[in-house]
Parts: sequence; structure tokens; C-alpha cells
Amino acid sequence: MLVIEVSEAKIESRDVVGKRDGKSYTFYTQPARLALNGEVRKIDLAMGKDQAPYPVGKYTFGDDAFQVDRFGRFSLKERLPLRPVAVPAQQQPQAVRS
Repeated sequence: MLVIEVSEAKIESRDVVGKRDGKSYTFYTQPARLALNGEVRKIDLAMGKDQAPYPVGKYTFGDDAFQVDRFGRFSLKERLPLRPVAVPAQQQPQAVRS
């Protein structure tokens, strides 16, 4: 299963100037790590201007993360809707009883 791990609930911004039109653009990203088939890589999640950062945790995505683009190609959406990965019962913290 593909797992995306967010270790900080912060969004970074980067300003660039378009080569063709000279307009200023701001891109918003949240750093994360992608784990797939035993390999881990740093990635940046594309975020919206007013989108809240994902809380620290592990995520994956469901069927709503895919689309067929205007050229009929199957692809991922630019801004992935992430879903928390369920923690197995044996890994959940036990309640302290008094």
C-alpha cells in the first residue's frame, strides 16, 4: 500500500515569475515522505492558497484522487485528497485504568 507520511503540519510557499507573461505566482506545498515497496522518498504535496495543512500522521488516497483529464488520460489530481491510514488495534495506545 502506498503511504504518505506528514511529519510537520506546516505549509511552505514559493514565489516565481512567469517567463512568458512576467506575472508573479505563489505555489504552496507541504513536505511529506512517500513510502512504496520499501522505498521512501521526500515529496511536496501541492496545497491550495487557503488550504489547512494536513496534521502529522500517515495517509493514503482513495478513488477520489484519480481523474481522466481533458485528453482522456488517467492521472492523479494535482491536489490529492488524502485519507488517514487506520492504525491496527494492536498498535493503538491502551487507556490507563486507575
